[in-house]
Amino acid sequence: MREMRITDRVVEMIFMTRSGWSRSCRIMLLQCLANMAVCTENHAIVRPAIPYAVQCLSQSDETEVVVALQALTNLSLNISQEEISQFLPAIPRCLSQLWCRGEPNINALRLLVNLSCCPDMVPYMLGAKSVTGLLRLLDTDREEVLLRVVTWLLCTSSAVDALNLTYDRIACHNQVIKICLVVEQFKLFNSGKKGATVFFPSSSR
Repeated sequence: MREMRITDRVVEMIFMTRSGWSRSCRIMLLQCLANMAVCTENHAIVRPAIPYAVQCLSQSDETEVVVALQALTNLSLNISQEEISQFLPAIPRCLSQLWCRGEPNINALRLLVNLSCCPDMVPYMLGAKSVTGLLRLLDTDREEVLLRVVTWLLCTSSAVDALNLTYDRIACHNQVIKICLVVEQFKLFNSGKKGATVFFPSSSR
């Protein structure tokens, strides 16, 4: 697919005007993005679509959000310094979606585990709004949930020790998260306008 430029074409379609795509097309493009991101050799091509996938976490369509979480999970392996700011708006979205219909959201947990594996992301995660029902996640008989919760807490605590994080150092990151969310809402507003463009690849890529 990469050799035939199919991967490039899918990413190009993602960068096109979002308002022109039907629900099924948006979900299909996200699923293609998630599948292509499984192969690390595709990351140079698909990573510019990270902001688009993050935006989709704000949608009301549950299926679209689930597929966006899956795409971001595959895209969040080995996060670079340049990509940290792109993932920041995803943190509060993930934390707010930890519970779905009274059950732990395994897709949100998978992404949080990957984000916590990047030590430089941890201060922003800790600076975000506190999670309601976090300890309840440990009270489960689902091994896949328990494994990811323990891994998430372990990675987070390891980063706190390694970076010597204190409350004062963490608190300032809360404001950064809020600013990122405001910017994200502005982009969502613009993407809903007729003829508006959602995202274009960064000029550095």
